[in-house]
Formats: sequence, C-alpha cells, structure tokens
Amino acid sequence: MHNARDVLATTALVGSAYFYASYLSHDRRALSDDEVAHAREALARVTPSPTPSTSASCSSRARDALVASHTHNLSKFGSTVVKATLSPHQLVEWNTRAKKEFDAGQNLVWNSGRAHYIISDRSVHYSEMIRISSNCDNDVGGSNNGDNGSERTISSWLGEFWSRRRRRSNKTSANAESLPLVVSLQHIVQSYFKQHGIERYTITQLQFLNAFPESSNQIWHRDNQFRGLTAIVALQDIRGNGPTELILGSHQQNFSIWPICWNVVHNYLRNYLPCDMDSDDSFSNLPLLGCIDAGDAIFYDARTFHRGRGNKSLEAEGNDERPVLVLRWDASNTPPPGAGLIVTSANRYLGSLTYAILFALQKIPESSDETGSDNQ
Repeated sequence: MHNARDVLATTALVGSAYFYASYLSHDRRALSDDEVAHAREALARVTPSPTPSTSASCSSRARDALVASHTHNLSKFGSTVVKATLSPHQLVEWNTRAKKEFDAGQNLVWNSGRAHYIISDRSVHYSEMIRISSNCDNDVGGSNNGDNGSERTISSWLGEFWSRRRRRSNKTSANAESLPLVVSLQHIVQSYFKQHGIERYTITQLQFLNAFPESSNQIWHRDNQFRGLTAIVALQDIRGNGPTELILGSHQQNFSIWPICWNVVHNYLRNYLPCDMDSDDSFSNLPLLGCIDAGDAIFYDARTFHRGRGNKSLEAEGNDERPVLVLRWDASNTPPPGAGLIVTSANRYLGSLTYAILFALQKIPESSDETGSDNQ
C-alpha cells in the first residue's frame, strides 16, 4: 500500500516537473512566422472595417456604427483594434520623439528589458500626446474631465480652427467623392464609459514604452480591477518583437476557466470530434497576440489579463526594437491599480495558470483531428 502511494506520488511529482519545464520552454520561445501569421488572422476578427461614405451625414452614421462595433468587441472580447490611429507623418514625428527620450536615457524605468518613459503633465509631450486620442476629421472635442483641453495653447486652437475650415472647404468641393471614415480613440473611449454609466473619467497614464531585443516576458497582470481602457499605439510593425498578449474574455466578471475546460474535454471524450476553437464563444477565451501594424492601436479593457511578450528578435529575424505609445483612461472614482499586493500577486499566478490551460486545450482539437483521420 505504501509502495503504491510512493509510486503515485513520485509519478505525480515527475509529471508536474515535466509539465512545468515544458511550459517554461514554450512560454519563453521566440514566436514563429506561423504564429505571427495566425495572430494576424485572429486580429482581423476584432478589427472592424471602416466603410467609405459619399456624404457627411452618411459618414456620421457609418462612424457611429463603427464605434458601436469597437464597443461591442470591448464588451465581448475585451479588446479591439483601431486602424490608422497615426498618419505616416505622425508616425515619423512620434518615432523621433520616443527615440530621443530613449537615447537620452534619463527618467527611464526599466522592467524585464523594457524601458518606460512616463509622460507627466509637465512634459513637453503631454498636450500633443493627448491630442492623439482625438485624431479625427470631425474632432469630438475635449474628453470628459480627462483631456485637459485647457492646456492647449492659443496658437494650437487657431491652427485647429483654420484646419477645420480647410477640411470643410475641401469636403464641399469634393462633392460626390468618397469621404474617408476616421474614428478617433476618444470616440471609442466616450462610447465605452457611456455604455457603463460612467460620467467622469480621466487619462491616468501616458508613456513611451520600448521592448528592446532580448527582453523577457512580463508577468500576467491587469491594469485595473475596475473598468478602464488602455490603448497601445504601435510606432513600428509589431510581429515577433514583443507583442502584447491578451487573454480574451478575462475582463468579464463571471470569467472562469473551468467551464471552458469542461466544454472542450466533454466534447472530445463524448464524440471524438474536434471542438470548434474558431467559433465566437471559443475565440472569446483564447490568448491573442497584438501583432498590429505601425500606426494602428490595440485597445483593451483594463481588467483583461495581459502581458508584454519578450522581444526575441535577436534569435529570429530583424533585431527590431518595439516602441509604442501607451494611453490609459480610468473612471475618476476608481484609479488604477484598484488592488493591493496580494491581489496583484494572485493575478500573476492566475493569469499564468489560465494561459497554460488554454494552451493545453488548443492541443485537444489537434489530437481529435488526428484520431478522426485514423478512424476513417
């Protein structure tokens, strides 16, 4: 009897050690081209497509519909992708600004091979970075207690006034020409907080962030235990050079990994049929890699489990840095992080456990595919 217990205990210990070693090896890997390609396909499902319009009124309705699609993605998946947040000219400007600060090396906070440059309200970048969130032909104006529009200079207001007049003149002369549909980050922010009945919110953080080559994975974490939004704006194409990784659906209050486990395993054991991991319900609980293009932004709910992956570009191709802009909004009465050290530590291990289980579950459909082909 004792020998049987010893054998079981030893087997469990060895199995656990093997699983843990395998998990660490998988977790620290450099992303393959296939993984990046798959991530790009997955991102398309949370990237609403704008539709060109031929009139201002149609453009307004189309914009409202596009904002609603983004808000739906945030509600269901906890994430959405906004295309062309920065113009090519703005990309050059912000790459130059960020590089200057990283090269100077002052006031940088280092974590896991990443350099964080926090932009305070006294920074020369502050007012201009806030304006990024309102990039749009039809600007939505200042935010709800958060955009500090009063800090703009008179010259910038005059410049915006004349710019709007020129845009209106151009639209009038264009007549039936197609009008590009542009949605600002602020449109989505306003819609998100309005949907949840939050009247007062504010920008809680602005920063330049660069994941340098050979940086390591961040710990799994949440930006806030309460509702809020984070936008990561890519200054370079993000592929295997340290994309943000999110566990979709983990922002929901009733989020639990066990129903997902049961549904997949039960389906496999009962029918020997592959579970459709591409369905909306399954997709909403999968890890997502933010392999977005330069100038695009990935939005996510502050309660979503996420981390920055290590930049393994020295091991792969490219040797690229991964500079991004980070903008965060939170409700005025629930500033981040909304949790103490104990909850933060618990989130770290819960995120890791969830990610490991989801990875294992993704392998079950592959196994059932092989079983099905053998039986045919």
